[in-house]
Amino acid sequence: MFTALAKHGGMSLTLDCKGDLHIDDHHSAEDCALALGEAFKKALGERKGIKRYGYAYAPLDEVLLFPIIFHDGTDECG
Repeated sequence: MFTALAKHGGMSLTLDCKGDLHIDDHHSAEDCALALGEAFKKALGERKGIKRYGYAYAPLDEVLLFPIIFHDGTDECG
């Protein structure tokens, strides 16, 4: 999901997760999304001239990815 977001978003993205992947990757993916949201928040600064949200469709092999990134001031990547 993160790879597709970076590719279709036209951005370079490197994530290093040291979570409990041997138990369940779901919570680690959520933690990565929180970290990504914080990185967006820092990179965007005051967000002057940026609309509140954006969206795109990304057809993959077996799924249609529909990422939505909100710029509403929260630290979460939704």
